[in-house]
Amino acid sequence: MKRSSSVFSRLSVFSIFLFSSLIFSGCQISENNSSKISVITSFYPLAFFAQEIAGDNADVINLSGSKSAHSYKISPQDRVKLSQADLVIYQGVGLETWTQDVISELKQEGVAVLEASHGLHLNKREEEEKHDEHEEEHEEHEEEHEEHEEHEEEHEDEHNHGEFDPHTWIDPVLAQQIAEKIAKNLIEVDSQNAQEYTDNLKILTDKLQILDAQYQSGLKNCVQKKAFISHDAFGYLEERYNFELFPIAGLSPSDEPSAKLIAKLQNIAETQHITHILTEENNVKKYAELLSKEAGIKILSVHPMSTVPEGSDYFQTSQNNLLTLSTAFQCQ
Repeated sequence: MKRSSSVFSRLSVFSIFLFSSLIFSGCQISENNSSKISVITSFYPLAFFAQEIAGDNADVINLSGSKSAHSYKISPQDRVKLSQADLVIYQGVGLETWTQDVISELKQEGVAVLEASHGLHLNKREEEEKHDEHEEEHEEHEEEHEEHEEHEEEHEDEHNHGEFDPHTWIDPVLAQQIAEKIAKNLIEVDSQNAQEYTDNLKILTDKLQILDAQYQSGLKNCVQKKAFISHDAFGYLEERYNFELFPIAGLSPSDEPSAKLIAKLQNIAETQHITHILTEENNVKKYAELLSKEAGIKILSVHPMSTVPEGSDYFQTSQNNLLTLSTAFQCQ
């Protein structure tokens, strides 16, 4: 009996020890999970940069998912998530339609907020300048297009980019500056992982510098550096790598060109010897196809990277854009 009692006692002690260990381990796991910071971004490029820098230290959410950042409207559930985040990152300069009131509210609630475009060298909207030669034509037909203009006004709130071009993420040099801002803000909200954020930032900026060098060399020796594009999203690349794109639509992909403008673009194709149109999946593509048919020029696909194709990422899509541009410009 004494032996049985002794065995039972040892088993009881072991069971208590095992149970305590499991509880302790569970607490550790829970603590480790809760130690991750929450980062919410307004669209894909910012989410990609934030995740590359944060690594496993943050749960990064792309608020707009696969939808366009231009027109995404937040839900009540989104608003709750935003108020619970440690850091909210948005592009600014009118890209998102939901930020004006929400951002000021989040700041009052004590949520850390980063406007990624703040402090960058931004281009003013050049939509009107690029279509200078079409202005007289549109003025003459102002009354004729009254209905079309009213339609555009209905979409001003949905697609208002403001005074500046918001498409900074496409430029790998400006992307480096955005990444630096994100790293700085991550360190401010989670200083204990500062070294890892700094190290990951270095890896990301090195990749972006390589991408910049590839664009510099890939677009250096070309037959001619001009093409049409479905909407005016590549202005920063044009400026940095010295090429010119004639947009069928302006900064907003919702713009629809008139038949007169299409005819004018046909004339540009002939006089400028343009051989390619760069298109994306939006409502302007049908006009690009019409222009291609009328002017006898080829269509190539390009991506502004506010979202990316399934299975791809920022760098792969940038490389594909470079290949498209070098093909359109007949670069060696």
